[in-house]
Formats: sequence, C-alpha cells, structure tokens
Amino acid sequence: MTLNNSNRSTSKRKKKARQKESSHKKKIALSTKISVSLLCLMFIGVGVGASYAKKQYQKVVNQAVETGYQLAEEMKESDFVALTPTRVLDQQDQLIQEFRSKKYEYLPIDKMDHHVYEALISIEDKRFYQHQGVDIKGLAGVAVNAALGKGMRGASTITQQLVKNIYLSDEVTVSRKLTEMVIAQKLEDRYPKKKILEYYLNNVYYGYNCYGINTASLYYFNQSVNDITLLQQATLVGVTNNPTQYDPIKEPKAAEARGKLILSLMAEQGYLSESELQKSLKETLKTQVNTNVLDNQVKDNQVAVAMDFATKKVMADNGFRFQYEFNTGEEQQEYFARYNERYNETYNKVVSGGYQIKTSINQDLQRKLQQQVTDIMSPYTEIDPDTQFYTKQAAMTVIDNQTGMIVASIGGRGEANNTYNRASLSLRQPGSAIKPFLSYAYAYEQGLLETSQVSDDRLNANYPNNVYLKSMGNLTLRRALAISSNVVAYKLLLNVENPLEKLAAMEFSGLDYRDKNPIIAIGGFTMGITNQDLAGAMATVVNNGNYREPTNVVSLVENETGRVIYNHEKAQEKKIYSDDVSYLLLDTMKGVVTEPGGTGESYRLPNYPHLAVKTGTTDQAKDKWSVGATPYYSVAVWTGYDTPTPMGLEDIDSAAIFKQAMATLIEGKPVIDFNRPSSVYKVNDQWVTLTSQREDVLKNRRFEDIKQKSQDKKQLEDYRLAAVNQLPQVNLTKPEDYRYLQQLIANLANYPLKVSVNASNFSVIDQMYRSLTQFIGLLYDSQAQQDLTNQLEQAYANKQSELTQLQNQVTAEHERELAQYDLAQLKEKEKEKDKKEKEKESDSEKNSSDKPKDQEDKPSRHD
Repeated sequence: MTLNNSNRSTSKRKKKARQKESSHKKKIALSTKISVSLLCLMFIGVGVGASYAKKQYQKVVNQAVETGYQLAEEMKESDFVALTPTRVLDQQDQLIQEFRSKKYEYLPIDKMDHHVYEALISIEDKRFYQHQGVDIKGLAGVAVNAALGKGMRGASTITQQLVKNIYLSDEVTVSRKLTEMVIAQKLEDRYPKKKILEYYLNNVYYGYNCYGINTASLYYFNQSVNDITLLQQATLVGVTNNPTQYDPIKEPKAAEARGKLILSLMAEQGYLSESELQKSLKETLKTQVNTNVLDNQVKDNQVAVAMDFATKKVMADNGFRFQYEFNTGEEQQEYFARYNERYNETYNKVVSGGYQIKTSINQDLQRKLQQQVTDIMSPYTEIDPDTQFYTKQAAMTVIDNQTGMIVASIGGRGEANNTYNRASLSLRQPGSAIKPFLSYAYAYEQGLLETSQVSDDRLNANYPNNVYLKSMGNLTLRRALAISSNVVAYKLLLNVENPLEKLAAMEFSGLDYRDKNPIIAIGGFTMGITNQDLAGAMATVVNNGNYREPTNVVSLVENETGRVIYNHEKAQEKKIYSDDVSYLLLDTMKGVVTEPGGTGESYRLPNYPHLAVKTGTTDQAKDKWSVGATPYYSVAVWTGYDTPTPMGLEDIDSAAIFKQAMATLIEGKPVIDFNRPSSVYKVNDQWVTLTSQREDVLKNRRFEDIKQKSQDKKQLEDYRLAAVNQLPQVNLTKPEDYRYLQQLIANLANYPLKVSVNASNFSVIDQMYRSLTQFIGLLYDSQAQQDLTNQLEQAYANKQSELTQLQNQVTAEHERELAQYDLAQLKEKEKEKDKKEKEKESDSEKNSSDKPKDQEDKPSRHD
C-alpha cells in the first residue's frame, strides 16, 4: 500500500512538472509569436508587406525556434564562467604556449559594488526587472520607429546580449534573433535576475583582450572594480558598447562622455542621488594602465603563424568572406576596413581562451634553422636606436611538400623580444623571384615550351631594362629564366588579361587593384607579397599545381563543445596550374642552377642534383630573395632592411641561408627527382606536352577561349545594363525590389560555368557577385540586406563548389585523353619496332641466301 501511494505521488509530481514545462513552452511560444508579428510590422515600415514577410520567413521562424529549444536544453552554468585557455601544441602534443587573461577573477554579484550592475541596467536594459528575457515593449517601440522610417536598432535585453555572446554568432538575421529570444526566456526561467547580471559582467569584452569587468578594471585602472570611482565604473560599462570607439586609453574624451551619460541615466532611474551625480560629473577620467594583467604576447614565430591562421578560420566560421583581388580603390579600402575590424575582434577572442590549436611545429628544427639564420646574419651589427633591433633582417618559410604544412617560420634574426614575424606579415617587392609563377606559367599554359624562343629586345621605353643592361637577342625560355631576363618575362605577361588571377587564387594577401599591370612580371607590385605566400606558390608547383593553404595548424577545436573548426587532412586543394605546366616550371627552374651563367649556379647542393630555384633582387638591391624546392621541401628566403635600404649586389646572405637550410632539410634522405606526369615526355631531347604537340587542339582552344571571353563580356554587360535600367538609384523600399534582387541572385546561381584545362569563365560570377553586393547595399532595410546577402553568399559558395567539380571532371577527362594518347603513341612505337624487326629478319634471310657455297656449313674457328 505504501508503495502504491508513493508511485501515485511520484506520478502526480511528474505530471505537474510536465504541465509546468508545457505551460512555460506556451509562454515562450506566445512571446515569440508577438515578436514575429512585430518583425512583420518592421517589414511594413520598410515597404515589405506583413503577409509577404510572414510567408517568406515561416520556415525560418519554425527552424529558429526549434534551434533555440535545443540549445536551451543543453545550457549549463559552466558556459558562463571564464573560458579555458587557448592552447597551442606542437607536433608531439607538447604545450608551446597558452593564451588567456592572466589575472582573470570571476567576481560574484554579491561581492560586486551595486553601482556597477545598476550602471549596466540604466544604459542597456532599463526594464530588466520587468521582462522575462525579451522586452516586448522595447521591441514594439523599435517596430513603430521602423514603420515611421526611423530605423530598426535596439530592443536587445541584457539577457539576449548574454545569449548572443555565449551561444550565437554576430550575424543580423531574423532566425538568429528568434533563436536568441527563445534561449533568453529559457535562461530567465532557470536563473535569477542577479545571476544573469553576474554572468554578463563576467563574460562581456572590454577591449585589450580583457573579458570580465574586474579584469578590465585591473587593466585600465590597476584596481578592483569595487575600489574605483563611479565615473570609472560607468566608463567601464560604457566600453562594452564599442571597445574601439569608447577606448579609455586612445579615446578618453569619448569614453568619459559615455560614462557621464550613463551616470545621468542612473540618476534619472533612481540609482544615484543628485549629489552623487553632480560630484561624479565634475570628475575627469583618469587611467592607470597595468599591462601586467595580461600575458598574451606571442613569444615564437611559429606560434604567430598558428594564431594568425586560427584567427582567420574563426572569422570564416563566423561568416566572413575573404577577398584577395579588387577592381577599385574604394572596394579595396572598404574591404580592408571590415577585415581589420573583424580580424582584431576575432584575434582578441582567440587569445582570450577557448580553443585548442594542434600544429605541425617541430621545435628542434625551428631552433636549428633559426640559429643558422642568426649565425649567417651575425656580421651585420647595426642597431636601430628606436627598436633596439638589428636594422638588417631576414625571413624564411619552409613547407613540407608531402603534407603542405609549414615546418619552420623564421621571422627575423632571433633577438630577444623581436616577435614580429617578417615571414608571414611583411609585404616586400619580390623582384624576379615571382617570374615562374606568373610569366612562365601563363606561357606554358599557351603551349610554349622551354625551347620556345622570345627576343629580349626592348621595343620601347615602357619595357623594363635587363639587369645585364643589354639585349641577348632570341632566348629560349629556359635560358631567359636562368639569366633572369626582365624583357622576356614582361613580354610573356603583356597579353594576359588578368595577371593577378593565379596569385589571388593562391590567396596572396598584398594584392592591390593597381597590380593588374604586366610590370608585376618582374616584381613591381604596389604593396608587395609575403615570404610565406611565395613559399606557398612554390609548394603549389611541386604539388602538381594543387594549392594548399600554407599553415602549421593541423586542427582547430573549440574547447567547450569539442567542435572541429578546421582539420588540415580534410582541407580542399585548389587547382592553380596544370600538371604539365607545373613540371615545366620545375624543370625550367632547375636550369637556373645548372645553366652556365644562371643566377643560381652557386646554389648547387652536393650529391643532390634535383633542385629548382629562382632568385630575386629588387631595384638597388633593397630586397634579396631565394625561392626553390627539392621534392621534399619548398623554401623561400628574404633578406633586407625593415626600412628598404640599398644593400649592393655583392650581398649573398639570402643564398647562404637558403643553401644551408636546404642542405639541413634533405640530409640523410634518398635522392629522388620531381614527379613527372605522363603528359610530359621527351621528343628530340626536349620536354614536350600533349598541348604543345597538338597545334590543332591548341588553336581551337585559343579560339574557343577568345570566343567564350567575348560572350562572357557581352552577357556581363547585358546583365549590368539590365540592373542599372531596372533598379532605382535611391534606397530600395518595395517588395518587388526585394524579389527582383532575388531573381538576380537566381541568375547568378544558374549561370552556366564553362571550364577548360587551363581556364574558366568564373570571373563573370565574381563580377556578378560584386555588382549584386553593391545593389543589395542600396536596400533601406538592414534585415532585408542581411537575408539577401545570405542568399547571395550561399549561391556564390555553390558556384565555387560547382567550379571545383567541373575542374575535377575536366582534369580527369584530360588525363584519360593523355592516357589514350600515350597508348596510341605506345602502339605506334610497337608497330614501328615490329616493322624494323621484320625488315631486319628479311635482310638476314636475304644475306643468308646470298652467301657463297664454299662458306656454307663451314665451322667457325671458335667452335
């Protein structure tokens, strides 16, 4: 009997709990429905009908609410405490460095001065104690303002902001907002109000890698937040709105003004007396920065590479789209403004904790190569009086050709505290070191060979001078690269429509919109390139023309969730050069070492003949470069002054560093040659390719390429005219404008891609993408902008995937074609061999029948 009563009691409690939970879900659902209705009102305000908006977003709403419930169920208190450190591990899983706030102190709300959280409430959420996570009144006010044409900002409660910071991204979309609302209400149901304030103040970002208000107080004022003035407390709260704009160190006036605004709001809302307000308003903001609070200084060049790469991967994970090529200065400037802001923000997030970065760093090899660079550069002892570092510096990147991973990154001469990595960060003019990856690559794509001849006569004053200050007449391409003819390199790039295409595809970071100029054939870039980018190009050529991002990061994982953001083994490769072109480039670069008078003659390695090299020297020898590879490693070396200074042609430090490093890298390894594809073979003692031997195919391909480019240009022009004629030159506010932009995005998604072995018409997709981005920017409604941007980004990503698939298909088809051609050649050779053997047998029989009788059956003297 007791047992039965107990069971009934338990059953009642469970039923009651289920009813309570069901009631709560209904409550959330009701709030969410109200919110959706208000969002529809916002769309009415910007000219989009409510029924249209509801229909457009019904699926989005359902999915967003479901996502909110799922995340809310997984919510736990540990989510709101300090992040675990970001840890960088070497290839043996040994810890190299940790990143986090050094003196992070989680300050409970009951030990915090009440003015701190009252300041937060007064500026961010004055109805904090009245709402249940979503401020319906505030959202209604925003909706009315939108309907009146006054914008759509505001209405995010402190709870919603906390949810966004901990669980969601920064994207501004209806779905993200609704998910945020659901989780916020669930959070309010689980934790008391003061606990939510505690979580918020201990997690929000305050600038300078400071997370948590007490950490920020220790950094800016060298005191606990409980011991600073009211103005200083209010200023810290104000920083969270925009840590750059309200930076107490760099923007003290703006920071102080916002602090005093918050104090005034606190008085209005009854948190401060008039006397307290007036006393605080008379105060001047003073800071006392304590830099020892944080210990996030990168201490190693390899770690700098890993942190930079991890930051970019987190940016990409949060929806940032990287761009490497630009059409105008305005487009370039706008992009880098966005990039720099997002990069700094994300880097601060990574160094504040929460990630595990597994790398390929071999600390012994790094130290060994660093010491070699230090020793070779030791004769140069001049010190910069401002930095106290050597004025003449060096940089080197080493990539393992088998894995595509950076195994050494030398950013300088190894002085103490000189942590600036010149290998990955410094943009310098590459001189002739860039020639193989531009001029010669495009030449070989057009069917030219190493034996093809080009005159190095200057046709006019626009042509660059040769370093040897004369003309050598007609030069084979192999000879021209060996002696580094500037004129030949310039001529080879003259008729290339977009010479930046391949470098942009390999993600060169310093390309400028003004670089679409043949002068880059000899290294005349506006800003320059990095040592790491050049090493990546070399490794791409060795890898049969397949590009892999140069990185030392094996994997990037979120500590709390275990989610893998990046895995090197699963990273996709991009086809930049064909197999044929890649091999011809390697063989031509071998000639730089082996040709008499080649600029790389001194680079020869003892007992290892298979070395491809290109040297580079800029005007007045302000930069010296060596880039090259064995089948095992690709290496790029730069030497020069941080402030470009003439060095003299006799300086050979770059060569010495390259040669010693490469000798170290190949020590004890078997002698092997670069992989030669079957499509490259010898005819009359010269390497030829299928393309070069089939002129009819080559001519047809050239004609088709020209024809296709002409059609692409016409279609693009028609597209632009249609867009200009149909879109108003003012802010777009009508539903039909939204639908028309959707149609244009559909046009991009359905645009037919055409791919050949060495070319594609994807540049049209790029142009359409850029034009649509500008058109979407005309929309008045930021929400509509974001939705269309998401649709555009998805369409563009799909076209990129389609391009990769088509390129793979074309490559496979090309390889089958080559195999058939090789088989036909083999059969032809077999026939020729059989014919010769039959002729030989026939001649033998004829000779035997013609033999005199006295010689027949006569025994040999050796028998």
